[in-house]
Amino acid sequence: MIKFFKLIIRKCKQSRIIILYIILSILLIYIITIQYYYSNIIFKKSNSSCVDRIKKDEIFDKFDKFEELYKSSQTLCSKRSVKHGYNQRVISISAYQSNKDNIYLVDKILLYTLEFIVEAKHYYPDWRVGVYYHNLNITNDQIINIEKRFDNVDFCYVYDIKILSNIIEYMSGRFHRFIPLGDPYVDIYMSRDIDSPIYQRELLSVNQWLLSDKLYHIMRDHPHHNDVILAGLWAFKISINRTITNNIIKYLFSKSILNCYNSMRGDQDFLRDYVWPIAEKESIQHDSFHCKLYKFSIPFPKPKLSITQFVGCRRPCRYNQDPPGPCPIKCLPHNYTDQYLC
Repeated sequence: MIKFFKLIIRKCKQSRIIILYIILSILLIYIITIQYYYSNIIFKKSNSSCVDRIKKDEIFDKFDKFEELYKSSQTLCSKRSVKHGYNQRVISISAYQSNKDNIYLVDKILLYTLEFIVEAKHYYPDWRVGVYYHNLNITNDQIINIEKRFDNVDFCYVYDIKILSNIIEYMSGRFHRFIPLGDPYVDIYMSRDIDSPIYQRELLSVNQWLLSDKLYHIMRDHPHHNDVILAGLWAFKISINRTITNNIIKYLFSKSILNCYNSMRGDQDFLRDYVWPIAEKESIQHDSFHCKLYKFSIPFPKPKLSITQFVGCRRPCRYNQDPPGPCPIKCLPHNYTDQYLC
C-alpha cells in the first residue's frame, strides 16, 4: 500500500512538472512571437543601416532650399494652384500608371481619380485636391476640362516642379503625394489613396483632429493596418511648426536618402523613420483594432455603415475584399457593443 501511494505521489509530481513545462513553453513562444512582431513589423528600421552608411560616408544630399522656396513664392504644384493663395488645405493623391507598384490600378487610375475628386467636393468642400501625376494616359485638354468642371482640383505635373530638379529620377510615384509638405501655399495637408473612397466616418475623424491641438492625424481601421502610419491615411498641420516640417522635407527631397526607401513599402518605412518619432505623441490616432499596441489611440467617432466600409478599404469595398472582422472589445467606443461596426 505504501508503495502504491509513493507511486501516485511520484506520478503527480511528474504531471506537475509536465504541466509547468508546457506553460513555460507556451509563455516562451508568446514572448518570442511578440518580440518578432515588434522588431519586424512595427519598430524595425530595416533602412537604418542604409541611411547610417550614407551619413557616415558624407554623401547625404539634404534638401537645403527652404529659404529660396519660401521667398520666391514657388509652388510645388501648378500655376493654377497659386491662384488660390496661401493657407490652403490640400488632400494629396498620387496618380500614375506602373506595372511595378500599382499593377491592379493601371486601367482604373483616371476613373478612380475622378471619383475621388467628386467625393472630396462633397465631404471636404473647403479643401483642394492635389493630383500629383506622371506617366498617366491623359491629355492636357482633358486636364483642362476636368479642372473647369471641378473647381476643387489642381493637377500637378511632377516634371514641372523645377526646384526639385528631375524628381522622377529619385522619388517613386508613391512618394509624390508627400510633395505638398514643402509647399509654402499649403497650411494643412492630408495624404490619401485614390482607390479608397471617402466616408463620413473619415470626415468626422478628421474634424475631431482639426479641433484638437495635435499636429498629426493617423487612422487605422483594419487588422492589416498595423503600421505606425499608413501612407494614405495620415495628415499634418504643416504651418503650425515649420521647423518640424523642414526636418521632414530635407530627407524627403534627398536623393541619397530616398534611395534607401525604394521598396514596395518604402513610403510607409519613410514615415515610420522620419514622421512617427514626433507623431506618436503629437497625433490623434483613430484605431479600431490596435488600441493595445498604440496606447495613444482612440476609437472612431462614428460606426461603420457596413463591415466592408472601413476607412482605407479598396474600391468597390465588397465582402470578397478581406472585410476586417470583429474589433477587439477593448478597442470599442464607450458604451458601444457592436464589434463589427465599431
